[in-house]
Amino acid sequence: VVSRIRDFVRRGGFLFTTDSVVGNLLMAAFPHHLRTHGKWQPLPETIVDIQPARSQAGHELLEGVFHRGVQGRWWLEQASYDIEPVRSDVKVLIESPDLKNLYGRNPAVAVTFQYGRGRVLHVMGHYYQEAGNLAGTVSAQRLALNFVLMRLAAD
Repeated sequence: VVSRIRDFVRRGGFLFTTDSVVGNLLMAAFPHHLRTHGKWQPLPETIVDIQPARSQAGHELLEGVFHRGVQGRWWLEQASYDIEPVRSDVKVLIESPDLKNLYGRNPAVAVTFQYGRGRVLHVMGHYYQEAGNLAGTVSAQRLALNFVLMRLAAD
């Protein structure tokens, strides 16, 4: 499965993943891109404030994800896996200082990287934003929509 996923992305596929997939698939398929403490130190259920990563504020995947004056909140179900970018070409799109301040983890909530002709988008949590807030839910949905639109534009 790992080699088939890696080949799919290398040939131009777009792969959207969430939560424990970072430790169960991404680290094996794309070595030295991401790591996590999640398998050994999963996070408790929590709700964190989110913001665009400063270095990626104009990234096309963030278009319409955040709205001025509205604080997005991201729900992490119990046993969520943190994300830690390893390579400089892994771009943090969404971050939460709460992850660092409260749990000593990397603040990354959503990351993306190109691999061959394809791209990977990974987000923390199980993506279902029941307990966050409406702004967090819209952010999650818009991020995924932008990813699909990016793939369609590549054709």
